[in-house]
Amino acid sequence: MFWLCTRCETVHTQNPDECRECTATTFEPVAESDIQSNSPTGPDALDDAETLTYGTTPDPGFESSPDVAVDGSVETSQQDTMSDRSDAGGSGLTATAWRVYHTLRATLLAPVALFRQYLLPILAFATVVVVVLWLLT
Repeated sequence: MFWLCTRCETVHTQNPDECRECTATTFEPVAESDIQSNSPTGPDALDDAETLTYGTTPDPGFESSPDVAVDGSVETSQQDTMSDRSDAGGSGLTATAWRVYHTLRATLLAPVALFRQYLLPILAFATVVVVVLWLLT
């Protein structure tokens, strides 16, 4: 037994309190044979002549990322592999020289980062405490 909404003619499989389409509350019982005879035959197939395409998709201006295998490893093609960085940055440094440069740079900048992150807030807090104590005395 099916239920048909009297306002929008939506078919429900059970007698609901209100219609899910139009929130009407009046339904009439309908036999399954009546529903099948009133139903359309199905969606119409699309005709390619009726389909319109606007614009074109340009080729991307970047190279695709490497493929990832099922196990999570990265698969690189021959064109994706990096050549030796013999002319990295245009200054003629080799890959080993760049690694040494970045290691030394990180070693020298580490104390600055520690000072900014930890020592500067501690010094600021100590300064405020000293000023407050000086004002109270």
